[in-house]
Amino acid sequence: ERVIHQGELCGPQSNIFFLVRGAVNVYDENTEGVIYLTTLKAGSFFGEIGLLDGRDGQRTASVYTHVFSELQVLPAPVFRRICANNPNFRETVDSFADTRRKMSKNIQKSAAKGMERQSRAFLMSTGSVSNFDFQELMNDAKESDINGSSRNTSTQTASTKISSAIAKITSKSRIAAGLSEGKK
Repeated sequence: ERVIHQGELCGPQSNIFFLVRGAVNVYDENTEGVIYLTTLKAGSFFGEIGLLDGRDGQRTASVYTHVFSELQVLPAPVFRRICANNPNFRETVDSFADTRRKMSKNIQKSAAKGMERQSRAFLMSTGSVSNFDFQELMNDAKESDINGSSRNTSTQTASTKISSAIAKITSKSRIAAGLSEGKK
């Protein structure tokens, strides 16, 4: 069961959750897919980041229960009042939230590197691109993310190279299929 949906706005009806019993899984759900971030167990809390980011902050991750879990709920107005009246508490929660944000970004970067390695291995194993071509392709893609002005050119170049690689794979598959048919 979903407890928090990533991207939801945190308004006055939002809550921070304390996990009394059970466990919850935390995921980054975005247009590129779903990335598992962590499992929180009894004694943990979650939902604080969206509440700390201001009155209209957004939930930064989705949280699901997969086993029976008992949660205690602290409404956003009460949480904000506690933070306002206890600067040390607010500082501790801010620090904890920053650590979670950094952890999430590191996991996302690791997942992206893993996907890059898998793509490289697949393309090289099919003979579609050389290691040099793949590195050039990745550099073009990274450059398009960094340089907004050259985004269209770099994206087109990367897109052309990807299309070319796919065409080579398809061509080699057809040749291999033709050879195997000829052996029958």
